[in-house]
Amino acid sequence: MPEELRVTLLSKLHLVYSSLKTVDSEAEGANNSFYSFHFSYYNRFSNRGDGTPANADPTTLMKDGRKKTNTCQNTPRRSNELKDRPEEYLKLQDALKPVFEWLTEQLRALLPETYAALSLFVEVLPCSDVTPIYPFGGFVININVTTRIHRDHGDHDICLVISISDCLGGELCLFEPGIVLDLRSGYSVIFASAAISHFNLHYKGIRASIVLHSDRGGMDWVVDRNGWAHNIFMRTHMSNSNNDDAGM
Repeated sequence: MPEELRVTLLSKLHLVYSSLKTVDSEAEGANNSFYSFHFSYYNRFSNRGDGTPANADPTTLMKDGRKKTNTCQNTPRRSNELKDRPEEYLKLQDALKPVFEWLTEQLRALLPETYAALSLFVEVLPCSDVTPIYPFGGFVININVTTRIHRDHGDHDICLVISISDCLGGELCLFEPGIVLDLRSGYSVIFASAAISHFNLHYKGIRASIVLHSDRGGMDWVVDRNGWAHNIFMRTHMSNSNNDDAGM
C-alpha cells in the first residue's frame, strides 16, 4: 500500500471509533474482548423457493401449512450495522475510499479470476444496490482485536485482512501452512479464511483490522435466486455473464 495511504489509516479509524485504545491482551487474560462491526451483505439462511408454484405470491406461501414465511429472507440482506449505523458507515466510506480503491485494483491485477468470481454476487444485489467494497460483499471492522484460533466457515473463497496498529506483537498465524505474519500497519494479506485456521498472538498497544469478505451463501442467489428464479412475482436482473433477464 502506498505510504501516503498507510500512515494515515490508524488516525482515520480513531476518528470514527473512540473505543480504539491501548491494550495488553495477555494481561487481560479471560477478560480480553474486542468490538466487531459488520458492514456487509448476507444471503445465508435465506428462504428457498424450490418446488413452490411459479404463479404464487411469496407473501401467501405457508411453511409446513402452519405459518407464513418471512419474505424479507427470500433475498440477500444488509447486516444490522449497515442498516442501523448509516452515519458511521458513511464516515468509514469517506475515510477508507482511497484505500478500498487501491485494494480493488490490486486484487483485479493479481487475482483476476478470483476478482471475477467474487463480483458475481455483488453484480446482482437486489434493487441494484451497491456493495461497500467491490468485488467483496462487505467488510468487518475489528477494534482492539486479538482472536482465538478459528475458521470463517461462512466466507466465500478468500478474505483480505488489513492490519491497522501501533503495537508490539499481534502477529497473524495461519495454522495449517505454519505461517506467522508480522503485518505492519497498513499491510494486508489474502488467504482462504474458510479453509485455513487462523488466530492472532497477544499484543501490547493499539490494534485494529479491516476484513474484506463475501458471504458463501451468495452463490445460491447467483445460481438461481435462492430457488425463486421461476416465480413471476419477483423480477431481478440475471448475471452479466449471460446477459439476460429472468423472471423471479
